[in-house]
Amino acid sequence: MSYAVNFYSFSKRDNSTKRPTGSGTTLQCETRYESSILSPTMQINSVISNPSNLNYAYIPAFNRYYWITDWSYDRGFWIVRMTV
Repeated sequence: MSYAVNFYSFSKRDNSTKRPTGSGTTLQCETRYESSILSPTMQINSVISNPSNLNYAYIPAFNRYYWITDWSYDRGFWIVRMTV
């Protein structure tokens, strides 16, 4: 299933309720087979050269913000692992 995901380069303390402002960088992503709502794993279907500076995400369909825990590259797709 495909979702629009807003990515940010954002810093805050772990238990802070601060949220990023603006729309960030919106990319189309698909869930991977090992995905869940609390810890989604998605592949980016859009062209992006190096997303390693992006560390925070918002998925409007889930109405949740996530910390990005890992980036990897597999068969032409960037894979992003996130956690609440």
